[in-house]
Amino acid sequence: MKYTCLKIILFFFLCKFNYAPADVEDFDNSLTQQYILQEELEDKIIHRDPSLEFNRDYIAISLGSGCVVAGSLRRAGLSEYSFPLNWVITPLNSLFLLFENDFKDYFHKSHLLIKDRGHPGNLGVYDTVYDIHSRHDFLINKDFWSQYQDIKSKYERRVARLYRALSSKKKVYLFRYDIDKESSIKLYDLILKKFPNLDLTLVCVVKTINEGISWDLKKIKNYYIDRLHLTNVNSWKKIFEDCDLV
Repeated sequence: MKYTCLKIILFFFLCKFNYAPADVEDFDNSLTQQYILQEELEDKIIHRDPSLEFNRDYIAISLGSGCVVAGSLRRAGLSEYSFPLNWVITPLNSLFLLFENDFKDYFHKSHLLIKDRGHPGNLGVYDTVYDIHSRHDFLINKDFWSQYQDIKSKYERRVARLYRALSSKKKVYLFRYDIDKESSIKLYDLILKKFPNLDLTLVCVVKTINEGISWDLKKIKNYYIDRLHLTNVNSWKKIFEDCDLV
């Protein structure tokens, strides 16, 4: 009860100060920062030695819409690699546009707008073409453009890794929070059109109980987690178990 009250207080605090909604961004901040630092280190190591990449039988990838998906995968030990949508806020329309355009000019400097605050110590930066919100990349206490090239290069590596994963012979699980049945079918078909040999399972975590009723789709799984339990370890564990990942 005490923990639930604290989460409710935190939600209103974030809304008051123009942070993202809890159901998109409400993941433990210290863990998020820890995972981001781990991924940035791994990103550089794998870039130097690609043989270290994709050594499991499957690849689990977050497609957003916020940090909670990547955070839950990382916390469960199911994702060892950094991908382009792990730690940004990605609306559903943006996700379609990114895949339709093959992530062309993702985070291009001509797209960027400093709009608000990100996580403590970070700027909130938008890609205005793709409507992507970065809240962890750009430090407040450093010149914006002096940071840009390293961050742009980081995302280029992660996009390339995503496309290598989708072109691999591995079984790939794509996890998306906040998507409906019709959109999930459209997304699945779009990705399979681009990667026809992909062994893909699309895992959808939905926002309403009704959407949580099984869609009875062979390669698309849907689950409901209520808003206040979105970061709960056991809520995600049940999903990972049902997908035979743990």
